[in-house]
Amino acid sequence: MSSKISKLVVAIILIFSLIIGIYFYNNNNKTVIMNDKHSINNKSISIMLETDVGTGVYEVSEDDEWPGEGYELNTTRSGCENGSTISYDTNTDKVVIRGNISDKCYIYFDVLPHSINLAIPDCPNAVVSWDRGLQQLAVTSFTTSTLNCTLEEETVNNVSKFSDYIIGLSGTTQGDGKLIHETFIHGDYVNRNVVTTYGTNPAYFRNTGLGIEQTEVDSYWTFDNTTGTFTSDQSKMTTSGSSAYYHVYVKVPEAGSYQICYTINKSTSSNNSLYIVKNTTLLTRKESSTSTQVGEACYDMGYFEVTDYINIVELGYSGTSSPVMSFRIKKGISNTIDTGYRYEGENPNNYIMFNNELWRIIGVFSTEYDINNDRIVDTTNNLVKIIREESIGAFSMNNINTNDWPNSSLYNLLNKQYYDWDTYKSSVNTYCYADYYLQIKCDYSVKGIQDEYRNMIVKAKWYLGGGGSENFTSDNEYIYERDANAVYSGRSASTLGNIGLMYLSDYLYGVLASNCGRIKTKTGYNTADCSGKDWLYGEGYEWTISQYSDDQYHFWVLNFFNSVSYGSASDGYSIRPTLYLSDSVYRISGTGTITDPYIIGM
Repeated sequence: MSSKISKLVVAIILIFSLIIGIYFYNNNNKTVIMNDKHSINNKSISIMLETDVGTGVYEVSEDDEWPGEGYELNTTRSGCENGSTISYDTNTDKVVIRGNISDKCYIYFDVLPHSINLAIPDCPNAVVSWDRGLQQLAVTSFTTSTLNCTLEEETVNNVSKFSDYIIGLSGTTQGDGKLIHETFIHGDYVNRNVVTTYGTNPAYFRNTGLGIEQTEVDSYWTFDNTTGTFTSDQSKMTTSGSSAYYHVYVKVPEAGSYQICYTINKSTSSNNSLYIVKNTTLLTRKESSTSTQVGEACYDMGYFEVTDYINIVELGYSGTSSPVMSFRIKKGISNTIDTGYRYEGENPNNYIMFNNELWRIIGVFSTEYDINNDRIVDTTNNLVKIIREESIGAFSMNNINTNDWPNSSLYNLLNKQYYDWDTYKSSVNTYCYADYYLQIKCDYSVKGIQDEYRNMIVKAKWYLGGGGSENFTSDNEYIYERDANAVYSGRSASTLGNIGLMYLSDYLYGVLASNCGRIKTKTGYNTADCSGKDWLYGEGYEWTISQYSDDQYHFWVLNFFNSVSYGSASDGYSIRPTLYLSDSVYRISGTGTITDPYIIGM
């Protein structure tokens, strides 16, 4: 009897040990099986539901039940924090989670596209549906009793090439703004003759400002009508009282584009200024100092009508003898420059859904780009240029503080990790800088360009000029950006890339000319009528791709003061990725409003 009892006790111990072993094994290698009958009562598992079709935005489900009809498991997004694996058995329709008991897992579900039933009045027995998922019409019910019903096959094309569609809106009001075909006249001054005869005899006078009131008239300048050179008369410009302004005021001989070429000798006691004025608008100010003089330099004054005046002014300081200045004026061959079709105004209807986010359309531009991904420009087409509605953060343009865009940290971050996270994520920390020394961690697995949108982007040619300290206009800046001489010595004038930033000229053209005239210079944009009505302003300090060409350290930025300045490349400012869409992209729907953005396909 005791022997049987002993054997029974041993058996019970073995069974109990086996149960304990299985318990501990399963708790260290947990397997959770869930299907549509399962109630989620495990706090280590969160159900993430998409908010609407195609948004890519997910919220934690407040329900502990498996989602019902209308949802589809997203196996790509679903995952666990500490390495547990999630798999889906298509045969049994079950989700299987295997891994460590301490893990936290997220199961993602997408909203399924729903179908719309379409009624055909003449064919009451036919039921036709539009399947949004398959993007096709299907007849799901049709009976032969409908003898008088004829279904005719017809090719219907409700889509259009996106660039053509936008160009077709040119000249129309778009929300609080317009789509404008922006052009201007630019002069070619190579080998052009100097003006020797003007529409009126030059007027020479002195006053206390840049206005044309003539406080005192005298020959403060001399004019050589053979060479067309004006020279200041130093003996007559000595100022005993307050500072004075010495004017040459002439009317252009005929309509056209004009350029001034000038020299300024060193000043004897302080910096000396030459002002270039069109009618009553200051175009720019040139300056010499006590240690340097300005050798001959030229400035494009732009297009003048026959009624316009050129006003050249030398500033004389109190108690000093002004240095000698001279200038000549050339009339160039006028060429029309096409800057593209641009959205302008305070808030135009230029919203587009791209990358499951809101972006905005800058415009349509004739752009060179690389088709074969071999960094060679293959063709030119009208391409739609878009900018992300919101910033993706503040970053250094270049952590080594040089304005060399193709070799900058930000160029690499945007064209590698942001553009193609899966390929380049291992080297992300090489390029992700918030400031000179502040290296941060970037993750573009969600915020970066998603796979289904990457083929819509072309590797386009980006111009890298930008001009220096001149107080230039939007038209001047557009020329500088494309001028190989308007970059710092040794810098590239252009590069190819998938992702860039807006040009400074994009911002300057972002306001309607009726609010902020095109002769307005960059420093004059800090007004309610200029930056206050420019849809591209609003992110505070924000980088542009345009280089400040007077040195090797700076790029142009928009600033908090509603104006334009330049910033050190290593500084951290806001960025909004900008790109060109493929010529093959077409419009599916939308009107461009924030509530009905353009939907595109390819």
